[in-house]
Amino acid sequence: MKSDLDTLVDVFDAVAARQGKRSAIEAVLAADRALRSRRKLVKASTIPDAARVIVLRVAQLHGVPVSHVIDPARRGRWLAAVRQEAAWLLHRRVGLSLHQIGRALERDHTTVLYAVRAFERRLATDEVLARRIADLTPASRAA
Repeated sequence: MKSDLDTLVDVFDAVAARQGKRSAIEAVLAADRALRSRRKLVKASTIPDAARVIVLRVAQLHGVPVSHVIDPARRGRWLAAVRQEAAWLLHRRVGLSLHQIGRALERDHTTVLYAVRAFERRLATDEVLARRIADLTPASRAA
């Protein structure tokens, strides 16, 4: 039986394939290179594998390099929205703590908390976003 994370990864793969994104193996290798290049700020070994996968998938879906998502110097609403989505998925669907997510996104845990709450507010008001997230969420977790 598949875990919720495996199911979520499969859904992300399917969406990426529909959008014509590169293969999952190429994307994982690129994300790993980006994370390794940022080692001076965050040791890659402290970041849970689930966080790496979800950040990679969300970045792929939005057409943003992973390095932009985790770079503490990168700002802007469009990039903040991508980070908020990744933080919400990691916290609400994967169950990572705010501190773990903060390490993965190179943000403070209070910033992650704000991101999760901001994304929940957007989910409550944006029907298109809610449908897209419902499509990405495994049925076992949505119930």
